[in-house]
Amino acid sequence: MENFALIALAEQLTPLLADFSVRRVTQHQSRGFIFHTRSAKLDALKIVLSPQLPALYVSESKPPIDPETSDFLMVLRKHLTSAELVSFRKPMSERIFEFQFRTVVPAKDLSTVTLVVELLPNAPNLILLDIDRRVVASLLEVSPQHNIGAYEPYAAPLTGNKIGLDLVMNEDFPGFESLNTNENVAKWLVANVAGVGPVFAAEVSHRMKINGQDLLSTL
Repeated sequence: MENFALIALAEQLTPLLADFSVRRVTQHQSRGFIFHTRSAKLDALKIVLSPQLPALYVSESKPPIDPETSDFLMVLRKHLTSAELVSFRKPMSERIFEFQFRTVVPAKDLSTVTLVVELLPNAPNLILLDIDRRVVASLLEVSPQHNIGAYEPYAAPLTGNKIGLDLVMNEDFPGFESLNTNENVAKWLVANVAGVGPVFAAEVSHRMKINGQDLLSTL
């Protein structure tokens, strides 16, 4: 999914999470998880971590026909069963959702945990963090691109020298004066701005040509 589609999904999801608590967790195939809730507004969340098309669905899904179990599923059940959501966020430049829960686990460092959903093409992952945002467990091994060592707080994968999308949206951010309606806009966006994929970049470039506005106004 394009990052901007995930931004729109996060905006739609936020009001549905007002009374979100986890009733149970089930596994669907090896990389799919369904979080059944006690919420009247939201029956379930389904996370599918397919390398080709990782996605999150607001779903009233039936239990999987062939449920699978894994060590990671057991970890999720231990920490998240009966847990209540206390915050939800999506970093603007990242294809990442963060769900922070208040748990019923007696250990102080696990009284609050964060479930990080990384919907990164070719490198999706599901990561559980403790109260200090250190990795407790993950579905797949945390990649070296995160650049975090043992017992260090979680950090999103590095994006090189790309500009954060939140900075680009700041009207005071300099550097776009030379970008006009030429054909290099889409290529420049993908290469230099974190969180912008080729589909959205092409749309921005097209609209700049049609309406004659500068890059920031079009964004």
